[in-house]
Amino acid sequence: MILESNLKFLSKGTIKKLENITYNSNEFELKISKDNLSVPIYRNNTLHSLYYPLKDSSRYNFQNDKKRSMCISIGFGAGYHLYEYQKNSKVLVVPINYDILYFVLSNIDISKYLENIVIISEDEVADYFNFIKNDDYFFVIHNSLERLFPEDTLQIVKNIKNRLNRELLDINTQKKFGRLWSNNLAKNISFYLDKKYSFVPLIIDKPILVVGAGPSLEKNIDDIKKYRDSLYIATTDTALRILLQNSILPNSVFNFDPQYYSHLHFFGVENTNIRIFSDITSSLRFNKNQTPLLSNHPFCKILLELGFSNIAFNTNPQNIGGSLVDFFDRYFGKISIISVGIDFGYYNFKSYSRGSYLNAFEIVSSNYFNQINNIDTSIFYRYIFNKNENGWKTNSLLSQYSENSKNDKISTLSDSPFVSYKKVNSIEHFLNSAKVDETSLQFNNPNLTYRDFIDNILSYIKRDCSPLLPLLMSKRLNIDFENIEREVNNFIKRVATQRR
Repeated sequence: MILESNLKFLSKGTIKKLENITYNSNEFELKISKDNLSVPIYRNNTLHSLYYPLKDSSRYNFQNDKKRSMCISIGFGAGYHLYEYQKNSKVLVVPINYDILYFVLSNIDISKYLENIVIISEDEVADYFNFIKNDDYFFVIHNSLERLFPEDTLQIVKNIKNRLNRELLDINTQKKFGRLWSNNLAKNISFYLDKKYSFVPLIIDKPILVVGAGPSLEKNIDDIKKYRDSLYIATTDTALRILLQNSILPNSVFNFDPQYYSHLHFFGVENTNIRIFSDITSSLRFNKNQTPLLSNHPFCKILLELGFSNIAFNTNPQNIGGSLVDFFDRYFGKISIISVGIDFGYYNFKSYSRGSYLNAFEIVSSNYFNQINNIDTSIFYRYIFNKNENGWKTNSLLSQYSENSKNDKISTLSDSPFVSYKKVNSIEHFLNSAKVDETSLQFNNPNLTYRDFIDNILSYIKRDCSPLLPLLMSKRLNIDFENIEREVNNFIKRVATQRR
């Protein structure tokens, strides 16, 4: 009877795990506390206070509780330690030992003091985590159970991190940039309709040097100067100013950042012939030599249906440098490619070569970097995993980027131990064995009208609302018909406003 009343707190996964439990009853007993509550005892270990167990929560540190963080309790006991916290916010509970859980649920009616909890298995955590409401999570670990099952506790914590961290990083990025992406999309669609983009083919007939702004760029800048005319140089926006300050004019520069500050990378290029490639969600808009690329943003599915070229600049899950290498490997794979400044690490505590706008930006501790660091710290760097080799240092996020950038066809000038491309000593060494098969990349211009866009947006959203998901998440709105209809109408109005 007691077990039946407790079933409402259990997920399907937990119920399934409890179905075949046959515990040794001799290992358990119940004692009554001074305030007349049942306290479970397991193998002579008391799982809560025998005095006033509902005050157990005062022994637990809830200082990590932030407004948009979810509490995940590792271990349950009888749940007395969660009494105060669950009054204000839902708690996910992941059991450490199911024998103990079954005994407690069969003998203690937890509904008398708990209400706002759900007991789940560790593999269900992503299903029950509210990604729209919560940006982060924190653990409350049952002290007695942690002492009894230290290895199990550690493994559960690791498994939960693996299930939540990567998805949280992606979703928090969408929350942070969703509105900005949407505003930029409206502006860029208007920019396209005013015929300001260039769709001329990209033709390359030289070995390709892909440039990032990492520390190895500074180490190799003289070598790049020497062989500049023998290379097609493609750079990330963060490295552009470094090259220009060293009198190196690249052939093309790539930008995908939606924030307005990214314009600061481009001072001095207005009167050059540098080809600019920008993501369709970028804030960057020049009146010549700029070509849009499609990103991972779900709105690009609409653009593909309208006839835009399926030429993508995939930044997930990589940084811009690794993504740029992949771009050229994908579309110009018959030409030898070498990278520099794409290091996936820090050298002597420097993340950028001198001369990058972002290097100066970090030095003054801008609000932008504080915001980004807050996201990274709360999701990835809290559980930091550092490597140090020969003055190079990396963290868990950069290690992830590095893992996703393995490619033994690509050469690199970087001496970072975290780069898995093929190491070469110099550009001369690279050029001696470089292969070139002239390649042309074509861009399709659908020549669409404003009416074409509006009709297609409305038609597509009726079938698939995913193009609006980043915007809805950034506003923390539920995905329902009313919100979708309002936001798509607002988007259309923004496009129209930009064209006036």
